[in-house]
Amino acid sequence: AHHRPRRGSLCMSLDSMESVGILARTLRVLSTHGPKWLLAPGPARSVTHASTSSATGAPGPLSEGAGEVLLDAYATCCRDPYKKGKTAPQDWRGPEYCNFDCGEDSFVTTSHVLGVADGVGGWRSEGVDPAVFANRLMQHCKAIVEEEHVRDPTALMRKAYDRIVETRDPEKGSSTACLASITDHGDLTVANLGDSGLIVVRDGQCVFQSPEKSWAFNTPYQLTAVPKAWPWGRYGDQPEDSVVASVRVRPGDWVVLGSDGLFDNLYPAHIATIVKKAEEMPGGCSPRQMAEVLKAQALLYSQQISWASPFQAEAKAHGVQYTGGKPDDITVIAAQVKPRPSGAADGMRQP
Repeated sequence: AHHRPRRGSLCMSLDSMESVGILARTLRVLSTHGPKWLLAPGPARSVTHASTSSATGAPGPLSEGAGEVLLDAYATCCRDPYKKGKTAPQDWRGPEYCNFDCGEDSFVTTSHVLGVADGVGGWRSEGVDPAVFANRLMQHCKAIVEEEHVRDPTALMRKAYDRIVETRDPEKGSSTACLASITDHGDLTVANLGDSGLIVVRDGQCVFQSPEKSWAFNTPYQLTAVPKAWPWGRYGDQPEDSVVASVRVRPGDWVVLGSDGLFDNLYPAHIATIVKKAEEMPGGCSPRQMAEVLKAQALLYSQQISWASPFQAEAKAHGVQYTGGKPDDITVIAAQVKPRPSGAADGMRQP
Protein backbone atom coordinates (compact mmCIF):
# COMPACT_ATOMS: atom_id res chain seq x y z
CA ALA A 1 0.00 0.00 0.00
CA HIS A 2 1.23 3.49 -0.68
CA HIS A 3 0.15 7.05 -1.05
CA ARG A 4 1.62 9.67 -3.34
CA PRO A 5 0.83 12.88 -5.20
CA ARG A 6 -1.54 12.67 -8.14
CA ARG A 7 -0.28 11.19 -11.39
CA GLY A 8 2.71 13.01 -12.81
CA SER A 9 4.86 15.51 -10.94
CA LEU A 10 3.23 17.50 -8.17
CA CYS A 11 1.65 20.57 -9.80
CA MET A 12 3.89 19.93 -12.82
CA SER A 13 4.68 22.77 -15.23
CA LEU A 14 3.20 22.94 -18.72
CA ASP A 15 4.88 23.32 -22.07
CA SER A 16 3.80 26.62 -23.61
CA MET A 17 2.19 24.90 -26.62
CA GLU A 18 0.17 22.68 -24.30
CA SER A 19 -1.05 25.81 -22.54
CA VAL A 20 -2.13 27.34 -25.83
CA GLY A 21 -4.04 24.17 -26.73
CA ILE A 22 -5.78 24.07 -23.37
CA LEU A 23 -6.72 27.75 -23.67
CA ALA A 24 -8.12 27.30 -27.18
CA ARG A 25 -10.32 24.42 -26.09
CA THR A 26 -11.44 26.26 -22.97
CA LEU A 27 -12.45 29.33 -24.93
CA ARG A 28 -14.30 27.13 -27.42
CA VAL A 29 -16.27 25.54 -24.58
CA LEU A 30 -17.07 28.96 -23.16
CA SER A 31 -18.16 30.38 -26.49
CA THR A 32 -20.18 27.29 -27.44
CA HIS A 33 -22.15 27.07 -24.21
CA GLY A 34 -21.82 30.64 -23.02
CA PRO A 35 -24.63 32.90 -24.18
CA LYS A 36 -27.55 30.83 -22.90
CA TRP A 37 -26.32 29.62 -19.53
CA LEU A 38 -22.59 29.13 -19.04
CA LEU A 39 -21.71 32.82 -19.02
CA ALA A 40 -24.93 33.89 -17.33
CA PRO A 41 -25.10 34.38 -13.56
CA GLY A 42 -25.88 31.03 -11.93
CA PRO A 43 -28.42 30.42 -9.17
CA ALA A 44 -27.54 30.62 -5.50
CA ARG A 45 -24.59 28.36 -4.73
CA SER A 46 -23.02 26.70 -1.72
CA VAL A 47 -21.21 29.14 0.57
CA THR A 48 -18.84 27.94 3.26
CA HIS A 49 -17.87 30.18 6.19
CA ALA A 50 -14.29 30.38 7.46
CA SER A 51 -11.60 32.76 8.66
CA THR A 52 -8.16 33.13 7.11
CA SER A 53 -5.02 35.23 7.11
CA SER A 54 -4.57 37.66 4.24
CA ALA A 55 -0.78 37.39 4.29
CA THR A 56 0.90 34.51 2.47
CA GLY A 57 -1.67 31.75 2.52
CA ALA A 58 0.81 29.45 4.26
CA PRO A 59 -0.22 27.55 7.39
CA GLY A 60 0.48 29.40 10.60
CA PRO A 61 -1.14 31.37 13.42
CA LEU A 62 -3.66 34.02 12.51
CA SER A 63 -3.13 37.65 13.40
CA GLU A 64 -5.62 39.39 15.67
CA GLY A 65 -8.80 40.24 13.76
CA ALA A 66 -7.98 38.27 10.62
CA GLY A 67 -10.69 38.64 7.97
CA GLU A 68 -13.37 36.04 7.43
CA VAL A 69 -13.89 34.38 4.07
CA LEU A 70 -16.57 32.47 2.20
CA LEU A 71 -16.04 29.37 0.07
CA ASP A 72 -18.44 29.79 -2.88
CA ALA A 73 -18.93 26.35 -4.46
CA TYR A 74 -20.78 24.62 -7.27
CA ALA A 75 -20.82 20.91 -8.17
CA THR A 76 -21.44 19.21 -11.49
CA CYS A 77 -21.02 15.73 -12.93
CA CYS A 78 -21.66 13.51 -15.94
CA ARG A 79 -22.02 9.82 -16.58
CA ASP A 80 -19.41 7.98 -18.65
CA PRO A 81 -20.95 8.23 -22.15
CA TYR A 82 -20.02 4.61 -22.82
CA LYS A 83 -21.97 3.31 -19.80
CA LYS A 84 -25.61 2.37 -20.19
CA GLY A 85 -28.28 3.19 -17.64
CA LYS A 86 -29.38 6.19 -15.64
CA THR A 87 -29.00 6.96 -11.95
CA ALA A 88 -32.23 7.60 -10.05
CA PRO A 89 -32.83 11.15 -8.75
CA GLN A 90 -31.14 11.88 -5.42
CA ASP A 91 -33.64 14.08 -3.58
CA TRP A 92 -31.33 14.48 -0.57
CA ARG A 93 -29.06 16.72 -2.67
CA GLY A 94 -31.72 19.42 -2.99
CA PRO A 95 -33.65 20.64 -6.04
CA GLU A 96 -30.68 22.03 -7.96
CA TYR A 97 -28.63 18.85 -7.87
CA CYS A 98 -31.17 16.04 -7.40
CA ASN A 99 -31.49 15.10 -11.07
CA PHE A 100 -27.77 15.14 -11.88
CA ASP A 101 -26.74 11.77 -13.33
CA CYS A 102 -23.23 11.19 -12.00
CA GLY A 103 -23.08 7.55 -13.07
CA GLU A 104 -21.32 5.71 -10.23
CA ASP A 105 -19.96 8.93 -8.70
CA SER A 106 -21.61 11.06 -6.05
CA PHE A 107 -20.88 14.33 -4.26
CA VAL A 108 -21.88 16.48 -1.31
CA THR A 109 -21.75 20.23 -0.69
CA THR A 110 -22.66 21.54 2.78
CA SER A 111 -21.96 24.68 4.76
CA HIS A 112 -18.29 23.78 5.29
CA VAL A 113 -17.71 20.31 3.84
CA LEU A 114 -17.23 19.24 0.23
CA GLY A 115 -16.91 15.63 -0.86
CA VAL A 116 -16.86 13.19 -3.74
CA ALA A 117 -17.25 9.42 -3.81
CA ASP A 118 -16.65 7.01 -6.68
CA GLY A 119 -18.54 3.71 -6.57
CA VAL A 120 -16.49 0.63 -7.45
CA GLY A 121 -17.73 -0.81 -10.75
CA GLY A 122 -16.61 -4.36 -10.00
CA TRP A 123 -19.79 -4.88 -7.99
CA ARG A 124 -21.83 -4.98 -11.20
CA SER A 125 -20.78 -8.63 -11.63
CA GLU A 126 -22.61 -9.32 -8.33
CA GLY A 127 -25.75 -7.61 -9.61
CA VAL A 128 -25.05 -4.57 -7.40
CA ASP A 129 -25.45 -0.98 -8.59
CA PRO A 130 -22.11 0.68 -7.68
CA ALA A 131 -23.78 4.09 -7.44
CA VAL A 132 -25.87 3.14 -4.41
CA PHE A 133 -22.97 2.91 -1.94
CA ALA A 134 -21.41 6.17 -3.17
CA ASN A 135 -24.71 8.03 -2.96
CA ARG A 136 -25.56 6.65 0.46
CA LEU A 137 -22.12 7.60 1.81
CA MET A 138 -22.47 11.19 0.60
CA GLN A 139 -26.07 11.36 1.83
CA HIS A 140 -24.96 10.32 5.31
CA CYS A 141 -22.13 12.88 5.22
CA LYS A 142 -24.61 15.65 4.47
CA ALA A 143 -27.01 14.52 7.21
CA ILE A 144 -24.27 14.18 9.83
CA VAL A 145 -22.89 17.64 9.07
CA GLU A 146 -26.36 19.14 9.40
CA GLU A 147 -27.29 17.18 12.54
CA GLU A 148 -24.00 17.02 14.44
CA HIS A 149 -21.94 19.83 12.85
CA VAL A 150 -18.96 17.51 12.36
CA ARG A 151 -16.05 19.30 10.70
CA ASP A 152 -13.17 16.83 10.86
CA PRO A 153 -13.23 15.04 7.48
CA THR A 154 -11.87 11.73 8.77
CA ALA A 155 -14.35 11.67 11.65
CA LEU A 156 -17.15 12.53 9.23
CA MET A 157 -16.13 9.72 6.89
CA ARG A 158 -16.06 7.31 9.84
CA LYS A 159 -19.55 8.30 11.03
CA ALA A 160 -21.02 8.05 7.52
CA TYR A 161 -19.39 4.68 6.89
CA ASP A 162 -20.57 3.36 10.26
CA ARG A 163 -24.15 4.25 9.35
CA ILE A 164 -23.88 2.16 6.19
CA VAL A 165 -22.41 -0.79 8.08
CA GLU A 166 -24.96 -0.58 10.90
CA THR A 167 -28.04 -0.16 8.70
CA ARG A 168 -26.84 -2.67 6.06
CA ASP A 169 -28.01 -0.13 3.48
CA PRO A 170 -26.62 -1.02 1.08
CA GLU A 171 -25.66 -4.54 2.04
CA LYS A 172 -23.05 -4.72 -0.70
CA GLY A 173 -20.90 -2.10 -2.36
CA SER A 174 -17.85 0.08 -2.01
CA SER A 175 -16.46 3.44 -3.05
CA THR A 176 -13.52 5.75 -2.71
CA ALA A 177 -14.05 8.98 -0.76
CA CYS A 178 -12.48 12.42 -0.63
CA LEU A 179 -13.79 14.90 1.94
CA ALA A 180 -12.60 18.47 2.50
CA SER A 181 -13.53 20.77 5.37
CA ILE A 182 -12.70 24.40 6.01
CA THR A 183 -12.30 25.70 9.56
CA ASP A 184 -13.16 29.06 11.06
CA HIS A 185 -9.46 29.89 10.66
CA GLY A 186 -9.39 29.30 6.91
CA ASP A 187 -7.48 26.02 7.12
CA LEU A 188 -8.64 23.55 4.50
CA THR A 189 -8.22 19.92 5.58
CA VAL A 190 -8.58 17.01 3.15
CA ALA A 191 -9.05 13.32 3.95
CA ASN A 192 -8.57 11.25 0.80
CA LEU A 193 -9.19 7.50 0.61
CA GLY A 194 -8.56 6.36 -2.95
CA ASP A 195 -7.88 8.14 -6.22
CA SER A 196 -10.19 11.14 -6.17
CA GLY A 197 -8.47 14.36 -5.17
CA LEU A 198 -8.31 18.09 -4.54
CA ILE A 199 -6.07 20.91 -5.68
CA VAL A 200 -5.82 24.58 -4.76
CA VAL A 201 -5.12 27.06 -7.56
CA ARG A 202 -3.66 30.47 -6.71
CA ASP A 203 -2.74 33.09 -9.30
CA GLY A 204 -2.87 30.49 -12.06
CA GLN A 205 -0.59 28.02 -10.26
CA CYS A 206 -1.34 24.76 -8.49
CA VAL A 207 -0.12 25.41 -4.94
CA PHE A 208 -1.58 22.38 -3.16
CA GLN A 209 -2.45 18.86 -4.22
CA SER A 210 -3.91 16.09 -2.07
CA PRO A 211 -2.09 12.74 -2.28
CA GLU A 212 -4.01 9.66 -3.37
CA LYS A 213 -4.09 6.35 -1.50
CA SER A 214 -3.85 3.20 -3.62
CA TRP A 215 -2.77 -0.41 -3.16
CA ALA A 216 -1.44 -0.68 -6.70
CA PHE A 217 -2.03 0.75 -10.17
CA ASN A 218 -5.74 1.40 -10.68
CA THR A 219 -6.47 -0.25 -7.31
CA PRO A 220 -7.49 2.54 -4.93
CA TYR A 221 -8.28 2.20 -1.26
CA GLN A 222 -12.05 2.01 -0.74
CA LEU A 223 -14.74 1.73 1.89
CA THR A 224 -16.71 -1.52 1.57
CA ALA A 225 -19.94 -3.11 2.78
CA VAL A 226 -20.44 -6.89 2.64
CA PRO A 227 -23.25 -9.21 3.81
CA LYS A 228 -23.11 -10.51 7.38
CA ALA A 229 -23.00 -14.05 6.01
CA TRP A 230 -19.60 -13.38 4.47
CA PRO A 231 -16.89 -14.73 6.79
CA TRP A 232 -14.74 -11.64 7.24
CA GLY A 233 -17.42 -9.26 8.56
CA ARG A 234 -16.39 -5.58 8.34
CA TYR A 235 -14.18 -5.72 5.32
CA GLY A 236 -11.56 -3.63 3.62
CA ASP A 237 -10.02 -0.24 4.15
CA GLN A 238 -11.11 2.16 6.88
CA PRO A 239 -11.62 5.95 7.02
CA GLU A 240 -8.55 6.19 9.25
CA ASP A 241 -6.49 4.88 6.32
CA SER A 242 -7.13 8.18 4.51
CA VAL A 243 -4.26 10.46 3.63
CA VAL A 244 -4.89 13.69 5.55
CA ALA A 245 -3.37 17.02 4.52
CA SER A 246 -4.07 20.69 5.26
CA VAL A 247 -3.44 24.04 3.60
CA ARG A 248 -4.24 27.66 4.48
CA VAL A 249 -6.44 29.24 1.81
CA ARG A 250 -7.01 32.93 1.13
CA PRO A 251 -9.38 35.10 -0.93
CA GLY A 252 -9.04 34.52 -4.65
CA ASP A 253 -7.93 30.89 -4.34
CA TRP A 254 -9.82 28.23 -6.25
CA VAL A 255 -10.43 24.83 -4.67
CA VAL A 256 -11.10 22.07 -7.21
CA LEU A 257 -12.33 18.71 -5.91
CA GLY A 258 -12.94 15.86 -8.32
CA SER A 259 -13.29 12.15 -8.89
CA ASP A 260 -10.66 10.22 -10.83
CA GLY A 261 -12.61 10.99 -14.00
CA LEU A 262 -11.23 14.52 -13.69
CA PHE A 263 -7.69 13.77 -12.56
CA ASP A 264 -7.15 10.78 -14.87
CA ASN A 265 -7.66 13.12 -17.83
CA LEU A 266 -6.31 16.52 -16.74
CA TYR A 267 -3.03 17.20 -14.97
CA PRO A 268 -3.21 19.65 -12.05
CA ALA A 269 -1.28 22.19 -14.11
CA HIS A 270 -3.80 21.84 -16.95
CA ILE A 271 -6.58 22.54 -14.47
CA ALA A 272 -4.68 25.56 -13.13
CA THR A 273 -4.27 26.90 -16.68
CA ILE A 274 -7.97 26.46 -17.41
CA VAL A 275 -8.84 28.23 -14.16
CA LYS A 276 -6.52 31.14 -14.97
CA LYS A 277 -7.78 31.60 -18.52
CA ALA A 278 -11.43 31.24 -17.53
CA GLU A 279 -10.92 33.92 -14.86
CA GLU A 280 -9.60 36.24 -17.56
CA MET A 281 -12.83 36.04 -19.54
CA PRO A 282 -14.86 39.29 -19.59
CA GLY A 283 -16.84 39.42 -16.39
CA GLY A 284 -14.75 36.73 -14.75
CA CYS A 285 -15.93 33.19 -14.10
CA SER A 286 -18.41 31.96 -11.49
CA PRO A 287 -17.98 28.65 -9.63
CA ARG A 288 -20.76 27.19 -11.77
CA GLN A 289 -19.03 28.22 -14.98
CA MET A 290 -15.67 26.97 -13.71
CA ALA A 291 -17.03 23.57 -12.72
CA GLU A 292 -18.82 23.14 -16.05
CA VAL A 293 -15.75 24.13 -18.06
CA LEU A 294 -13.52 21.71 -16.15
CA LYS A 295 -16.06 18.92 -16.58
CA ALA A 296 -16.32 19.63 -20.31
CA GLN A 297 -12.54 19.63 -20.72
CA ALA A 298 -12.12 16.36 -18.83
CA LEU A 299 -14.88 14.79 -20.93
CA LEU A 300 -13.26 16.03 -24.14
CA TYR A 301 -9.83 14.65 -23.25
CA SER A 302 -11.23 11.37 -21.94
CA GLN A 303 -12.32 10.49 -25.47
CA GLN A 304 -9.10 11.45 -27.28
CA ILE A 305 -6.94 8.46 -28.17
CA SER A 306 -3.99 10.74 -28.99
CA TRP A 307 -3.97 12.53 -25.61
CA ALA A 308 -1.06 11.61 -23.35
CA SER A 309 -3.31 11.55 -20.31
CA PRO A 310 -2.28 11.31 -16.65
CA PHE A 311 -3.82 7.83 -16.65
CA GLN A 312 -1.64 6.83 -19.61
CA ALA A 313 1.46 8.13 -17.81
CA GLU A 314 0.53 6.23 -14.65
CA ALA A 315 -0.07 3.04 -16.63
CA LYS A 316 3.30 3.35 -18.35
CA ALA A 317 5.03 3.88 -14.99
CA HIS A 318 3.59 0.52 -13.88
CA GLY A 319 4.45 -1.34 -17.08
CA VAL A 320 0.87 -1.33 -18.37
CA GLN A 321 0.12 -0.54 -22.01
CA TYR A 322 -2.54 2.16 -22.32
CA THR A 323 -3.05 4.98 -24.80
CA GLY A 324 -5.16 8.13 -24.64
CA GLY A 325 -7.69 9.55 -22.24
CA LYS A 326 -9.74 7.44 -19.84
CA PRO A 327 -13.53 7.46 -20.29
CA ASP A 328 -15.20 7.53 -16.88
CA ASP A 329 -17.83 9.23 -14.79
CA ILE A 330 -16.67 12.77 -14.03
CA THR A 331 -17.52 14.81 -10.94
CA VAL A 332 -16.16 18.31 -10.31
CA ILE A 333 -16.66 20.75 -7.45
CA ALA A 334 -15.24 24.24 -8.05
CA ALA A 335 -15.10 26.60 -5.07
CA GLN A 336 -13.65 30.09 -4.87
CA VAL A 337 -12.48 31.61 -1.61
CA LYS A 338 -14.03 35.06 -1.16
CA PRO A 339 -14.06 37.68 1.61
CA ARG A 340 -17.17 37.34 3.74
CA PRO A 341 -19.37 40.42 3.19
CA SER A 342 -20.25 42.39 6.30
CA GLY A 343 -23.51 41.15 7.75
CA ALA A 344 -23.60 38.02 5.57
CA ALA A 345 -25.18 34.99 7.17
CA ASP A 346 -22.98 32.06 8.07
CA GLY A 347 -23.26 28.80 6.21
CA MET A 348 -24.51 27.77 2.83
CA ARG A 349 -27.16 29.24 0.61
CA GLN A 350 -28.89 25.97 -0.14
CA PRO A 351 -30.24 25.59 -3.68
